[in-house]
Parts: sequence; C-alpha cells; structure tokens
Amino acid sequence: MKIVFNFNTNEYSYRYCLSIVEDMQRYFGISKQEAVDRINSLWKDVDLTGEVDPIFHENPTYWAYEIFSDHNPVHLTGL
Repeated sequence: MKIVFNFNTNEYSYRYCLSIVEDMQRYFGISKQEAVDRINSLWKDVDLTGEVDPIFHENPTYWAYEIFSDHNPVHLTGL
C-alpha cells in the first residue's frame, strides 16, 4: 500500500520523505503510520514540489530526529 502524505510532493521529495519514515522506524522503533502522521502534522502546509527546498539541506536522518523529538523548525512551520 502506498504511503500518502497530506502535502504536495514530487517523485524526489516523496522518496526523500519515505527515507525519513524508514529512519524514524529504524532509530525510534515507531510504526510506519506514526512516522507518517508525525511528518504530516509538521509539514501539512508545505509544498515540496520545487527543485530547491530547505529540507534538502539536511539528510533524512536529521529530519527523523527533529520530527521525532518534536523540534519544529521555524522555517517549515510558518511561525
């Protein structure tokens, strides 16, 4: 079954987000659904369809730790 994110992705960003999901499962032992829910909660209003986006300045493991630990990077939450 395909994972559905509630924000816009292109092929590259979709695969990138899947890597974040996999890292969250690997490092924190959470379910795939919990990882997806956490990403969806943080990035619900983000459009990841552009060729350049700030999230790509960090690797998926960085985002797995940030998202799991509830750190909300200001530039991605609109605060």
